[in-house]
Amino acid sequence: MVGLRYALAIKLLLGAALLNASLIAHAKDRESTEISVMSWNVWFDKKSGETRYPKILDEVAKQSPDIVFFQEVIPQFVWELKDHELMKSYHLLGSREATRGVGYGQAFLTRYRLLHTQTYNLDSKYDRKALFGLYEVNPSEAIVLINVHLESGLGESRARKEQINAIRESLLPAFRNESERYYPEKKIKHVIWGGDFNLGFTEVPEGIESFIDVGRKFEDNTPTYHIDNNKLADYTASWLEDSARLDRVFISETSGMSALSYKVINSDYYSTLSDHYPIHVVLEFQSVSH
Repeated sequence: MVGLRYALAIKLLLGAALLNASLIAHAKDRESTEISVMSWNVWFDKKSGETRYPKILDEVAKQSPDIVFFQEVIPQFVWELKDHELMKSYHLLGSREATRGVGYGQAFLTRYRLLHTQTYNLDSKYDRKALFGLYEVNPSEAIVLINVHLESGLGESRARKEQINAIRESLLPAFRNESERYYPEKKIKHVIWGGDFNLGFTEVPEGIESFIDVGRKFEDNTPTYHIDNNKLADYTASWLEDSARLDRVFISETSGMSALSYKVINSDYYSTLSDHYPIHVVLEFQSVSH
């Protein structure tokens, strides 16, 4: 009888040990991953770009984000970037307009090369585009990145709404389907949507409610285009245009991604670099390590 009890106790102990080992292994498989993201409209003015662009790139290097969403990128900016030390640690992907001298466009700067990219035309009188990229987090997972510069007129809120709806309802599903076809081994759960949305302080178009506005989450309505303390913004502002939080980062609400921090970098020095201030966010999600 004593031997039976002893055997049963040993069995229970072994079972508990195996369960504990399994829980530990599962915890290791599901680890928290942080990603830092910047979004910056760098202004396309060619005359001052020669002096501004190298300084902008120096500041990006100091901030050391994992991913950068650039807007109003022209080839002059790309040339400066290709000669900068950043290219030792980052990969560049720019739209045709950003790299070939036709107007201005968007670009990604990422620590890891984007697996799949696509540029989509938006219904726009300014020939605006949505730049998509698939960013690998680990061998099992990837994140969809969406870089936008939406219609900019004060009275064009309807056009912005239609562009947002087109991205959410048509372009994002199309890009995800393509990515899953090319990389069936990747779990694509998270979306980071950033750029110059040209939204006013209170403008929240229908169709974007399924995403979390990181600035709003932190109750931070600091202008990213501030005509009162940014001389370049005051110079480029149109008649009757006011300060606003034009630049934003959104994350997919149901993906399990959360925001740890949000900051508009609006020091006096940054006011000499662009008519927009950059935003910097840190995001966290549970990732599968293998």
